[in-house]
Amino acid sequence: MPAPLDVGDPAPPFDRQPVFGRRVRVPGPRPVALFFVGGLASPFARAALFAIQERVADLDLAGLDAVAVAPGRLEAARDFVPRHHLLFPLVLDEDGALARQWRIGRDPWLLQTLKGLGRVPLRPALRALELGAGRPDGGGRRLASQFIVDTDGTLRHARHACSILALPDVDALLKDA
Repeated sequence: MPAPLDVGDPAPPFDRQPVFGRRVRVPGPRPVALFFVGGLASPFARAALFAIQERVADLDLAGLDAVAVAPGRLEAARDFVPRHHLLFPLVLDEDGALARQWRIGRDPWLLQTLKGLGRVPLRPALRALELGAGRPDGGGRRLASQFIVDTDGTLRHARHACSILALPDVDALLKDA
C-alpha cells in the first residue's frame, strides 16, 4: 500500500450522495473535516461517530463542514443515522473505493490494536463497548483517519490511527482549522 496521505498532499476528490441529505463534494465550497471510521457494526466506529456528533457545532463554528465515511450497506445506514441523530452527512463506502483512494489502513489481525492497548484510555474504550455492536459488516478493522481538506483540494490536516480503538481527535483538528 502506498504511504498514507499527509499535510500538503492533494486530496482525492469525490462527489457522493450521503445516506441522507445533499450530495457531498470534496473539495467543497468550505473546508471539509473528513472522518473515515470503521463499519457501523463496530462499537469503536460508533464511539467515533458519537465523538464527532458531540463536536459538530464546534467544527461548524470553525468554518468546517463535517463529513464521515464508513463502510457498510445502505439498509443498515438508513436505520443507523436517524436512530443515533447524526447531524452531519454519512457517506457509505460500500465497495471500499474511497478507503483505497484515501489510503486508509486496516488492522487485519488486530496486531497494531493489541500492541497499543496499554496506551488507550480505559473510559472511552469501555464507553465504546457499552454502545454495543450491530450485524457484522466487514468494516470493523478499518483504521480511523481524519483530514481537513481545503477548498483548493489540499490537505491541511491528516491523522491516521494505529488502532481500531482510536477516537477522532477533534481538538487537534480544530487547532489546524
